[in-house]
Amino acid sequence: MPVFLADLVDAGLGHVEVLLEHKLPHSPMRVDVVLCGTHPCTGESTFVMVELKQWSHAELLAADLVLLDAHTQPVLHPAEQVRRYCEYVVDETPALEDRPHAVHGIAYLHNSLGDRVPSLRRYTPSQFARLYTMDEKAELLAHLRALLDPAGERDAAGRGTRR
Repeated sequence: MPVFLADLVDAGLGHVEVLLEHKLPHSPMRVDVVLCGTHPCTGESTFVMVELKQWSHAELLAADLVLLDAHTQPVLHPAEQVRRYCEYVVDETPALEDRPHAVHGIAYLHNSLGDRVPSLRRYTPSQFARLYTMDEKAELLAHLRALLDPAGERDAAGRGTRR
């Protein structure tokens, strides 16, 4: 978590609200990080769910299952995991019913280089599921800045305002 939080500061997003180990509504599931801010173009509220993995090596076993050295059983691909979180939140949050574009998902393997997890790249990225590794930090930060306004603020009603 400290690595990712330092990355946020490096991206100029130190002001973004950060929810850690956020429990999803009506569910035992928890998202590692939820970033809450405003979109740089629209000024509307934007939420980025982040699944952090400390994996240094992983191998794709099937479409959405991953085999890790430390586990005997396969685990869910982190991009698929965050995609499911995003879909669940959109489905379970009435305020997002007409705004699914306000929710985004990222899986960040901050201890791994892309060449250590090449088969995980076969996962098709989407709004709800993008995968980044340590060597893609610049792309990750650019993506976050495209979703969250570095100069974003909120007015008293919680709406995004522009400087």
